[in-house]
Amino acid sequence: MWILLALAASICFAVVYLLDEYCIDEVLDKPWMAVITSATASIIVFLPLPYILPFINWQWPPAKIIALGIFSGMLIQVSQLLYYNALAKTNAGIVATYLNLTTAILPIVSFILFGTVLTPYQYIGIILLIFASNTMLLADHNYETRTSALFLTIGVSLIQTAVYLIQDYIYEITSFIVSYFLLTVGLMSVGIFACCLRPIRQKMYEEKNKILSSFKLFFGIGCLDLFAIAFAQKSIQIGHPSLVSAIETTIPGFTFIITFCAISIFGIKYDEKIFSGIGKKFASLSMMIMGVYLVS
Repeated sequence: MWILLALAASICFAVVYLLDEYCIDEVLDKPWMAVITSATASIIVFLPLPYILPFINWQWPPAKIIALGIFSGMLIQVSQLLYYNALAKTNAGIVATYLNLTTAILPIVSFILFGTVLTPYQYIGIILLIFASNTMLLADHNYETRTSALFLTIGVSLIQTAVYLIQDYIYEITSFIVSYFLLTVGLMSVGIFACCLRPIRQKMYEEKNKILSSFKLFFGIGCLDLFAIAFAQKSIQIGHPSLVSAIETTIPGFTFIITFCAISIFGIKYDEKIFSGIGKKFASLSMMIMGVYLVS
């Protein structure tokens, strides 16, 4: 079950990455503005809360867990800021591939801190998935473009590693629903704090017409991102952080499939370099399928 949720998260994240890339390139003047729009969209999580509370066993966890849950959401938004800046420098497929660093880091950190050991097949699957994803990267773009986004995504990967481990710990103490709401509070709080800064408020006000004209797009991206996070967090709860992260290395594969279909079938304009090294990319997809099988 966890692997289906992780794959669903990967598909959602792939769509979000592509839509984010469009917003960064065509709609928003500054990458950090996407943090504000995503934080605003997070409000939707709380709208059904009064209606579902009677049907769920809501129990407040200890103060330490509440703080960790909110903190993990804040960390995600900080990583989003680095991610949006990386998108401003290159395309969604490249960024998604660099985020595979999380998959390489998590098993090492889990072993050092908790003594977690996976099966040999799972380690092979993780290596195969990382290799396949990086093979897809090498078929695209020049080295300069890739390097300019690398350092930003290293920061994202380190933060994501911390978030995975924090959430895995939280799920041992409280329920998924409570944890997800706490995480969402953290997501929103960063956006609220940013809006307290006068230069940011002024810039948002200057761009208000452009932002409002694309409100439905931002709202849709925000909702899809929340679904992706929910799928990923649920898969962490019932699975293992290192394995969930490994499955998310398939995001570049889903990004390629979506863009390939969008260009070939629907005639949507996108970077034509998506067709470069097409044989390597389909070979990479085959390796990803094998890697997912081994990890599962």
